[in-house]
Amino acid sequence: MEVGKRIRDLRRVLDMTTYELAQKTGFSQSTISKIETGKRKIDIDTLETIAKALKVSPSKLLEEESVKKEDKFETPGDAMKFILEQNVIMNFGDFDIDKMSDKQVIEFANELLRQLELISHKYKK
Repeated sequence: MEVGKRIRDLRRVLDMTTYELAQKTGFSQSTISKIETGKRKIDIDTLETIAKALKVSPSKLLEEESVKKEDKFETPGDAMKFILEQNVIMNFGDFDIDKMSDKQVIEFANELLRQLELISHKYKK
């Protein structure tokens, strides 16, 4: 995942608009949009400013993947166990895990992990 996409994803998790991020960073809304879409390269000073506004370290925005390799599910069994342990998600989403393929179960569990990681940034102090 590219740095611009990570910035956009994290901004959205924080319920922040491009306008609000622009206000916090001092950059124009157009600049923020271009960075997020990959139309503008980002230098280290800009990265640090945006990271500060998003309340994360610059290195977090530079990580190759938002979910670390060891935090990904590789087998359907592990993925299914994780999903089934998330009672509130299973009850809320009305998912029927028995009708999913092994590949869908793994993808679903990995996406849940990614979303949980993104949301966690909002509540870090």
